[in-house]
Amino acid sequence: MKKKKTISRRSFLKASTALGVSGVGLLTENHDAHAKPLHIPGSEYGREEKVSVLCQMCAQHCPAFACVKDGKVIRLEANPVHEYHGICGRARAAVAALYSEDRIKTPLIRTGERGTGEFRQATWEEALDTIAYQMKNLRKQNKADRVVYFPRFTSAPKYDDAFFHLYGTPNIVGYGDT
Repeated sequence: MKKKKTISRRSFLKASTALGVSGVGLLTENHDAHAKPLHIPGSEYGREEKVSVLCQMCAQHCPAFACVKDGKVIRLEANPVHEYHGICGRARAAVAALYSEDRIKTPLIRTGERGTGEFRQATWEEALDTIAYQMKNLRKQNKADRVVYFPRFTSAPKYDDAFFHLYGTPNIVGYGDT
């Protein structure tokens, strides 16, 4: 007759606690990896300022710190004092987008055929006047439904929606629709 292997209650609790702690440690490290602040070399300590901001890269507006050095944002970090203390890769990439050479900083007006990629820079006044002119013409021709309003994030969504409903377009595509 084979002897059954038995484990004492004490040994079982020790083993399960050890496994549980190591498992929780692994889960916590993986879960909060994006929330850990970056380590700054000692030579840089005190040379940068942390400014509390809300990330604008998506609709969540996560709280973060913009690390500013010599008047320039050098990175975003998670704000650990907030209950939602993490930022994603999109937030971390925001600084690269902010200072990208390819970033469009002024309005552009198409000069060639659609799809040819030919544009010229315009002032904001010229761009807004062009949009207003086109919208007025479409409304006069009873073609207001050709206008599509696609807000990314706006501070007054209800006013914007009301304006475009009054204008006459049913084409209001929200963030959740995409």
